[in-house]
Amino acid sequence: MPEKPPVSLATVAVILTCDAGYLPFSLHLARQILHHCPDRRFDLLIASENALNLPDWAEVGGIRNLVIPDTGWIDALPMRHLSRAAYLRLCLPQVLGDTYRRILYLDSDMYFEGGDLDRLLNLPLGDHPIGAVTDIDQFYDPSFHAREFKALALPALRYFNAGVLLMDSAACRRGAIFQRCVDFARDEPQACVLHDQSLLNGVIQGRFAELAPGWNWQSAAHLPFATLSYPVRFRHFVGRVKPWNDPSGVFDPRYRENYAGFFRTLMPEEQALVKPGPKPALIDLEHLVTRVISHARRRKVIGAALARFSDEWEVKL
Repeated sequence: MPEKPPVSLATVAVILTCDAGYLPFSLHLARQILHHCPDRRFDLLIASENALNLPDWAEVGGIRNLVIPDTGWIDALPMRHLSRAAYLRLCLPQVLGDTYRRILYLDSDMYFEGGDLDRLLNLPLGDHPIGAVTDIDQFYDPSFHAREFKALALPALRYFNAGVLLMDSAACRRGAIFQRCVDFARDEPQACVLHDQSLLNGVIQGRFAELAPGWNWQSAAHLPFATLSYPVRFRHFVGRVKPWNDPSGVFDPRYRENYAGFFRTLMPEEQALVKPGPKPALIDLEHLVTRVISHARRRKVIGAALARFSDEWEVKL
């Protein structure tokens, strides 16, 4: 069993998972959550296989490290350059038992723009074990047929990105989601193309509560005009290029500056994690025209995807 979090009246929690190497980025996201949710009624935990050394400001702010032992089951899962800590999301409802009735899991390569996470944690999920946002490929193409489902000889089903998971703890345990994911990796290796995301989608097979796209916006480096009028809460830096290692200026420079300022102020020993970016300059005309054309081409598809939700609180059951 894991080390229990401190005694708390909270029945819900926001949990990140990481190892020591990714801890600085997890702490950046956790700090943003502290800033934007000063009156939060949820616990904020960073889960790991081994104990992490949290800075004093994190502990004072209420961030806690949850150590999850007995993780030998991870050894049998496909790694492919993935951190072992990424798989810890699978077992959170199982190992925490009744400690929390709801868990909001977040990838650490997220940028929190603000929003009511207390309300998010209590959205209705119907009889579904999790709520999630459709993956970027299905966002662009509603007929998208995921490789996992093709490998399983299944039709095109709803397919979610595993970076934001709103978990109903009891429903996850009733559905044996954790054990079924472990079994899926063993029994269906041909369908394990995207690690934990493949396991979860392979087990749930489209039966999830769909959250509005703004809760896991996977176009942080694209579609810059879409978010001028659409509220984005979590920007997800999918892919290997992140704002802190972006040599060509793919991302808005404000992200790099935010990470740099965070490390400079609160974790000066980690400043080297933010790599130098391109020299500041106005966007060139060719680049601007390319973005405008890209936006125009996708405008109808994106508009239709966003219009499916009346607001950010609607859930598709």
